[in-house]
Amino acid sequence: MKLSINVFSTGFPGRMKSSFQVARLRLDTKLGEVIADARMLATMKSQGIVVGDLPEGEIFADKTRLYQLFFNLLDNASKYAPEAGGT
Repeated sequence: MKLSINVFSTGFPGRMKSSFQVARLRLDTKLGEVIADARMLATMKSQGIVVGDLPEGEIFADKTRLYQLFFNLLDNASKYAPEAGGT
């Protein structure tokens, strides 16, 4: 069974049209890209990002939206962490 939900149009019928470019992605590679970019922003606030082992594996996802999702999580963590703190 395959379940597909367009979370970007749920609750907004007719307002948002989105197209997904789903592909097989390595999760650890995509997370590594996001962490590298988020670290640049965190250093401007004298913050650090602590990373444990990244999960290995492949997923089917839209690489742009997956990047946005993970980056938003780290960006929000940085926004609400104290200056010179860690995320």
